[in-house]
Amino acid sequence: MVERQTVNLDVPGSRPGGPAYTRMVESVYTTDLKFVASSHVGSSPTSGTRKGKSNLLHLTEKGVEIFIKRSRTKLQESFWNNYDLVIWKKDNGGYTDVKGMYRKDAWGKAEKISVSREGIWKLPKRYVKYFK
Repeated sequence: MVERQTVNLDVPGSRPGGPAYTRMVESVYTTDLKFVASSHVGSSPTSGTRKGKSNLLHLTEKGVEIFIKRSRTKLQESFWNNYDLVIWKKDNGGYTDVKGMYRKDAWGKAEKISVSREGIWKLPKRYVKYFK
């Protein structure tokens, strides 16, 4: 795994050696899948949509790497675009769609998921099936 160095000037202490940077690096190198889903944000990858539960799957960088590997199919592919996660699904309607993207000799629709200030990617719950 390649270490990515993030400096967010809006977050105090995000420079290397600062407390926010230390928390981010610790969360990136967590290998246990139940911790990859950022329990400190208040969601787990298997939590439901009942009252008080989030409809988002919160992942650290390691969790996103696992998602990219497990979600690859003939009709779907996930990849990095800088620090954004892009989920591309093959769909001929992508030719006329605003979110359309041409990739691997086919049109599809891309969903871009950006990293939050805490270093967390928030995916919709429909992607939880890739962690079972």
